[in-house]
Amino acid sequence: MRSLSILPRSLGPLAAILALLASAASAHAAPGDVVGQSCISKTGAGGCALLAEPNMLASPAGVAVASDGSDVYVGAAAGIAHFRRALDGSLTYANCVDTSAGGGCPTAAPPDAAGALGANSINIAISPDGKHVYAVSWADALVWWARDPTTGDLTWGGCRDAATDSSTNGRCGTATTFGGGNFPAGSMAFSQGVSVTPDGQTIYIADQSEGLLQAQRNPSNGAATPTACFNTTGSGAAGCASLASGIPMALSGIDVASNSRDVYVRSISPGGITHFSRTAGGTTSFTSCVGNSPCATAGPSPVFAYSGSIGVAGNVLFTHGGNYGTPSGTVARFGRNSDGTLAFESCATTEAAPGPCAVLPALTSSGSIGRLAVSPDASSIYLPQNGTTENALTRLTGTLGFASCLSSTGVGACTSPPLPGPFGNSVGHMVLSPDGRQIYQAASDAINIFDVEQVASGGVGAPLPVPIAGPGAKRLRATPPRIRSVKRGKRGRYRVKVRVFQAGKIKARFTGKLKRKGKVRTLGKVAVRRVRKPGTYTLTVKPSRASLERKLKARLVVTISPPGYIFARKTKRVRLK
Repeated sequence: MRSLSILPRSLGPLAAILALLASAASAHAAPGDVVGQSCISKTGAGGCALLAEPNMLASPAGVAVASDGSDVYVGAAAGIAHFRRALDGSLTYANCVDTSAGGGCPTAAPPDAAGALGANSINIAISPDGKHVYAVSWADALVWWARDPTTGDLTWGGCRDAATDSSTNGRCGTATTFGGGNFPAGSMAFSQGVSVTPDGQTIYIADQSEGLLQAQRNPSNGAATPTACFNTTGSGAAGCASLASGIPMALSGIDVASNSRDVYVRSISPGGITHFSRTAGGTTSFTSCVGNSPCATAGPSPVFAYSGSIGVAGNVLFTHGGNYGTPSGTVARFGRNSDGTLAFESCATTEAAPGPCAVLPALTSSGSIGRLAVSPDASSIYLPQNGTTENALTRLTGTLGFASCLSSTGVGACTSPPLPGPFGNSVGHMVLSPDGRQIYQAASDAINIFDVEQVASGGVGAPLPVPIAGPGAKRLRATPPRIRSVKRGKRGRYRVKVRVFQAGKIKARFTGKLKRKGKVRTLGKVAVRRVRKPGTYTLTVKPSRASLERKLKARLVVTISPPGYIFARKTKRVRLK
């Protein structure tokens, strides 16, 4: 289960926006590159769709996609917004759950008289079996809901807290001690991330003030039973295991390797990465750390300076950090040894003093890097970046070479994203969908959606391979085409420019009703073209004479049918004339 983390409270200007290296310039999108698709916001500003329950996108931070790809959940100050995800990755608002009283959501709030469980933004994790959704807030609590596998709707499950205030102590129904079935009082203060191990047995919480907390999960009902917590000597709550002074435990991020054994947490001060090992029975113990003394020095400064997020993919781990300054920002890659310990491999930076890191030129001054996202095969690293004059989304290769970037202004060699409006500051998480086709990004009072290129476009590269059929194999749906332009030509013919991402048969036609109460029918002839590679193609579509004379508001339907795939289509409204 991919973990979630957010930027720490003390985050200041950290990193400037990375630019395209001249030697890597390319006029075409490559596999892994991103293009803007759509956005949904609290206000509807800039052309984004307006959320039906606007408060549910106020200061969003957590984003999670269900393992079956059908639902997306966004955590914000007031609760969790639930969206249904279409085949093309677009989102439709479904409903919400409120974490405090008076939010207006259809699902009842948890038992929280003071509303403290919903204070500030929420971080979300979904169990690997898709049955439960877990969240932590900056209010000393772990909460969870049961998830309907068909509708994706959430039903209140329970909570565990670690409050020190006697007025709220035990608000989750148990005393704040391990013996009482809860976390020790004071062991949660500023939770930054939550993660469920891939085997679904253990839940981990990363807390910036108190360290790492652990709870065992009941797979049948999702209930969490707190079992351990870890902090450093001289800090944190009684009842937690104390690590040696100086071990990096002011946590801003967490991720668990696919083996469910290796747990990695990122600390901001002191900066570093701490590695814990988990047994099959759920026992967790400190193993090693990298960073400054007393840890092994396994990464140059400023890799571990200030803010940091973390992402594990296979046998590699990526993290980011940066000094305050203009510009700043560093990304590092570590190899994972067989025992889970880390070995520094390389880094890339925009720092004025880069040290051994490769230099990446900056486009603007000031700003910060948001939470990075890593593709499962470690071939792409995505960085949301906030500048003083623009915002950007940058992709690096798995070896930290520059690949491409989008920016809100299209400055330099970056591509201007075709969102309805400029995408806002990335204030929270950014996650890849399980099928790798979309990125969902929590921005300023909005959720941004980006498509991930599956094949090289513009005539570069080869089509996706035909899926291999076999017992129980599911056919994949083709990547939807994009309608670039529709222009009326001579004698009522329309020239339709279409971009496709796979080889196959392209069809284009107009549909509509000749009579108000009539049936929807094809208006005129269907244009057909077979293509042998991805690219942009033009089809000529001739509507019927009757539809032209009546100046109908028709629908242009474009489909692509690659061999071995389920066809995909795209539509566009067109006034015939």
